[in-house]
Amino acid sequence: MKLEITEQEKALLLEMLEAKNTAMFHELHHTFARDYKDYVRQRMELLEGLKAKVAETSTSSGVAA
Repeated sequence: MKLEITEQEKALLLEMLEAKNTAMFHELHHTFARDYKDYVRQRMELLEGLKAKVAETSTSSGVAA
């Protein structure tokens, strides 16, 4: 799948992903349940992977496709 987005859309996506990752980091820090900590860590890894993919996405001057 190819995703074409504008620079503004890319910046917003990266900002939102970083905000969610930060929130999950705080949640991880305040959680004592081992299973839930593992779940949060897995979600954080997914977010980091997605953030890397978005960061390397080429942008276009048109509308997102």
